[in-house]
Amino acid sequence: MKKLHWETIGNGSINLILLHGWGLNNNVWLFIIKKLSNHFKLYLVDLPGFGYSNALNDCSFNEISEILFQSMPKKSIWLGWSMGGLFVNNIGLNHSKQVIALINICSSPCFISKKNWPGISDSKLMRMFNQLNKNYKKIIYYFIEIQNQQTKEEKLSIDFFKKIIFSKPIPEINTLKNGLKILKNIDLREKMIKLKVPLLRIYGELDNLVPIEINNILNVKWPNTYSYIIKKSGHAPFISNPEILCNILIKFKKKIKMNLQ
Repeated sequence: MKKLHWETIGNGSINLILLHGWGLNNNVWLFIIKKLSNHFKLYLVDLPGFGYSNALNDCSFNEISEILFQSMPKKSIWLGWSMGGLFVNNIGLNHSKQVIALINICSSPCFISKKNWPGISDSKLMRMFNQLNKNYKKIIYYFIEIQNQQTKEEKLSIDFFKKIIFSKPIPEINTLKNGLKILKNIDLREKMIKLKVPLLRIYGELDNLVPIEINNILNVKWPNTYSYIIKKSGHAPFISNPEILCNILIKFKKKIKMNLQ
C-alpha cells in the first residue's frame, strides 16, 4: 500500500503540521525545526509525489488534501508554505471542526495574476512547465536562488539547503507538472471568506511570487484573519529570516492556546 511519509519531532502540547511547496520536500524546514520543536509537536510531511512520498503521485488537488487530512492527527494547526498553503486552506474549509488554526507562509489563494489581483503571469508559469523536461535541478536551483538575498551568510545557507533538498528522491516530471497545474487552476479567494477557523498569513517583503499587495487586498476581503510582513525576506523566510519566523509562529500559538482555554 502506498503511504504518505512524514517525520515527527518535538513534544509541545499543540501539533503543528508543516506542508512544503512545489518541487521540494520536508527538508525545507531544516533551519526552524530546532526552535519550533521546543514549542510544538511537529509533523514534517513530504507532500504526495515528493520526497519519500514519491509513490503517491498522479493525485488531484482534492485527493491530496484528503490524503493529508486522513493521515495527520486531528485538532492540529496546519501550516503551508507556497503551494502547501492551498492544501492547508482546503483542509480548513472542508474540516473546520477538526482543525485548530491555519498558517500560510508566502502563499496565495490564487497564484495566477488576474484582473485586480497580483500574482504570477501565465507565461512565467508556462516557461517553468516547458523547462521541467530539460533540467529539473536547474529549475529548482533558480527557484530557490531568486527568492533570497545573496549575502555571504545567506549564500552558504542556500548552498547547504540545495544539498539537503536533493538528498531525497527527485519527483517525477508528471508530479511537478501536476503541481504547476494546481498553482495555475486553484482559486480559493471566495471560498475562504467562509473560513471558520483562525488564519495567520505571513508574507515576505521582497517576494516576487506572492506580492505583498495581496496582503492589503486580503486584509479587506478576509478581515477576521491575522497577517504579518517579514521585512527583507523573499519567498522563503525560513531560510532568510528563521528567527523572526519562529517568533511569529510561537506568538500565534500562544494566542490560539488562550482562545482554546
